[in-house]
Amino acid sequence: MPGTAQLIITALDPVLAGTVFDGPQGSGSAGGSSVIWCAASADFRQRHPSLTDAFDDLHPDGCTDLGIYVDGDGRLDRATLESMDIDDGLVGRPIEDALPVLAERLRDLLSGP
Repeated sequence: MPGTAQLIITALDPVLAGTVFDGPQGSGSAGGSSVIWCAASADFRQRHPSLTDAFDDLHPDGCTDLGIYVDGDGRLDRATLESMDIDDGLVGRPIEDALPVLAERLRDLLSGP
């Protein structure tokens, strides 16, 4: 697993502990890196009913993905919770700078209203 993927996993795993997300899958892509966590959509809806922007209505029996993507320069390319962007204002920032903000956003989103 690339160093950047491990950095992302180390920063976000504590935030996701105890949620419906399974372990992450890290990989490189086009000189960059990505990490994807997956949760069964039915479980995600049950645990986080207020996160309707993240629901994929076309695949209710599928998987809800949390994806963090980093470009070849080590900058955040995008971060999504299924169909919901969680990277507002963070794209293009070094991943080391973006991770604490992403972790806090995820903590807030997953803790509910």
